[in-house]
Parts: sequence; structure tokens; C-alpha cells
Amino acid sequence: MRLYLLENVINFLLGLLWALMAISAFILFTSLLHVHILYALGIAVLDIAFWLFVIVLLEMANLQIQEYKELRRQTALLEEIHHNLKS
Repeated sequence: MRLYLLENVINFLLGLLWALMAISAFILFTSLLHVHILYALGIAVLDIAFWLFVIVLLEMANLQIQEYKELRRQTALLEEIHHNLKS
């Protein structure tokens, strides 16, 4: 139950971060466009890189949860096989 809730929270945060990345890049680019286009583009790219880093961290957490669930499933199968062999 807790892993299911954690997975839902992580997936919600991933969607939120993708939206924040797009919105913040657009706002930074448009607000800095009057200074210089290359400066605005560079700051927007740095902003996108930051958000992508955070998104990758959350994806790694999601992968670890999936791996944990798979290991639990495999352990249960191995215990069942072991029990059947002992009988």
C-alpha cells in the first residue's frame, strides 16, 4: 500500500516538474529576450538542464521502487520453489 502511494506521488511530481520546466523556460526566455537572444537562450537551457536533473532523480527513485517490487516477487517465487522441493 505504501509503495503504491509513493509511486503515485512520484508520478504526480514528475508531471508537475515537466510542466514547471516548460513554464519556467518560457517565462525566463521571454523575460530575458529584450536583453539578448543568446543570453535568453542560454539561461533557458540552464533552467531546462536543472529541471531535467530533478526529473532524472525522480525517475531513478521510481526505477528503484520497481526493482524492489520485482525482487520481492522473485523472492516469493523462490521461497515457493524451495518449499515445494522440501515437500
